[in-house]
Amino acid sequence: MSWKLQTLLWKFLPEDRAINLSLVLFGSLLALSALIIVAGWFLRRRGMCRLAVGLAAAVCIAWGVTA
Repeated sequence: MSWKLQTLLWKFLPEDRAINLSLVLFGSLLALSALIIVAGWFLRRRGMCRLAVGLAAAVCIAWGVTA
């Protein structure tokens, strides 16, 4: 039985199966947090920026632990 998220990701990823799924997952979360930081900066929402920085830090720590 394969991992459900992995099978879902294969529908959207290219046919080349040499893609590292952890890189895709953690990279997507880091890109999302960067977008939230930029949006919070433009909207002048400090809480949104702090939340996004916390998300980015948590993602980096989780990535480091799993690597």
